[in-house]
Amino acid sequence: MNKLMLSQFFTSIIVFCTVTFQVIMFPADRMKLIGMSGFLTGEAVQLFMYCYFADKIREETDLIATSAYFSRWPDMSKSMKNLLMIIMARSQKATKFTVGKFTELSLDTFANILKASYTYLMMLIEMDER
Repeated sequence: MNKLMLSQFFTSIIVFCTVTFQVIMFPADRMKLIGMSGFLTGEAVQLFMYCYFADKIREETDLIATSAYFSRWPDMSKSMKNLLMIIMARSQKATKFTVGKFTELSLDTFANILKASYTYLMMLIEMDER
């Protein structure tokens, strides 16, 4: 899954960059522009959903140990207390989704993809002007 996500992210950067370059440099008829805009929006929404939900899962798993600690553990049986200690110990290691073990999947990653796409787009425009 990691390699699949890595290829998805790199492909998305290339798609954002090239489609936006086509829209800017080669103005087409209105229908083609609407189609390309819809394609870019779909690609962005897909990546955003991956990043958003990975970020939410990470945030929620960070709260597991705190929630277990603030439960009514003094009133629980010894076996339940032991189970809570195991849960708290296991939740100390943060849950992270990675993109090909290259970077963490988060909303920051989504913003970085958009920044990289814009940078590559500006580079293409600069190269085209020469």
